[in-house]
Amino acid sequence: MDTIDHPGIDSVKSIGESTIPFAPRYPLLPIQDLVNLGPVAHLAGNWSGTGFNIIWRPDNTGDPGFKVRRFLQLNQTLETLKFDTIASAVPNRGLFKQSDINIYGLNYLQKVKDNDVDLPGFPNFPNAGEDLHIEPGLFLNVPASGGVEDPNDLTGNVTDPVIPASIVRLATIPHGVSVLLQGKAPGATPVPGTPTFPPVYPIEAITKAYKDYPDYDPVVGADFAAQYQAFPQTAGLGVGIQPANVPTLAAEPATPAPPTFHGVPENMIANDIPYPNAKNAQSNGPFPAAWQAYLDDPNVLLRNAIEDQHILGYIEIKLATPSQAAIGQIPFLGIADPALEPNSNVGTRASRSNAFVHSVTSTFWIEWVRVRRYPGFRPLELREPELMPLNPFPGEPTVLQLQYTQTVILNFNNVLWPHVSVATLRQHF
Repeated sequence: MDTIDHPGIDSVKSIGESTIPFAPRYPLLPIQDLVNLGPVAHLAGNWSGTGFNIIWRPDNTGDPGFKVRRFLQLNQTLETLKFDTIASAVPNRGLFKQSDINIYGLNYLQKVKDNDVDLPGFPNFPNAGEDLHIEPGLFLNVPASGGVEDPNDLTGNVTDPVIPASIVRLATIPHGVSVLLQGKAPGATPVPGTPTFPPVYPIEAITKAYKDYPDYDPVVGADFAAQYQAFPQTAGLGVGIQPANVPTLAAEPATPAPPTFHGVPENMIANDIPYPNAKNAQSNGPFPAAWQAYLDDPNVLLRNAIEDQHILGYIEIKLATPSQAAIGQIPFLGIADPALEPNSNVGTRASRSNAFVHSVTSTFWIEWVRVRRYPGFRPLELREPELMPLNPFPGEPTVLQLQYTQTVILNFNNVLWPHVSVATLRQHF
């Protein structure tokens, strides 16, 4: 039996040419690390670009004459996003007949600044140049697992369900919130052509959070989803940011009413009462009239960004919070639990809480954009099957682009308010 010694780590043993039964905790060769990262391998590196941020939030003026008020904040954004690969496997240990799994991933740091510094005719934007957001986190490529005999079943006929391969994102923000999002692993082969960006409709995002994940209480989840599915998509301006009441539970009134749509004045820029009229301000405006299209559908910014591009292919990564248990936040913000959300006896804690995160959905598109063939261009040919996903368009001069859309649903005053962010980023040195 051979012993392989590595300075600073425990010795591991192998028999002949057989593989080591668990992942060695020392850095892998860079090419091996990229192969193991699967579809998120292309995120590694530095990114920067621009985007747009929309958030509904409470407006606490401190004036006892004012009750609960909402505030619509809009910002053009300037963003940097840095991904570093975790240079070794991260083994997760299995019990009984469940094999260990090895996770590979990247850690990231996102920084977002306000970019409202160059708007002719709108010189009084109060957030111009401010830091808006910082987020450290992880993207993980998690292999499939399960499908083994249940050790608690004495008949030997029951097996644990197969858990498909997934992409997981762990995000932390300094408001005192940590979020776990996950979604089906899309595979490492790009879809040919240009991606399509569906309209942003926040009520659909809420429905998805309850419908697609069984971790919610089945009665609560089914009832919430049914109410939101019946919620009509109201035509008109500002549909992409419309809020809605928290619905009632089936255990409460026998026939719960559908959520109430909030057709608030801020949905229409022309009706907005802008900053700096502090007593009546509904937003950090005034805003350019062109921004109305962004309120109607924030994803229009993603479509505009690629209208003149030749995109050869893309990988789409769709993520969402699988349950309220995937969201942790400080007591100041409130309790993200469906049983506490309705305005009822059991919901008093939620109704008294401040704005807390209810659910999160996000989609990332990694895109290969064709550029002009430049002098000295040498096409990279990777013919080994396991390496071909790293260069899916051999012979083509391309640059990588990253676009994303994200909808965070905030709960305050028993209303669910969307916070939508979109951006288009390019890799850089």
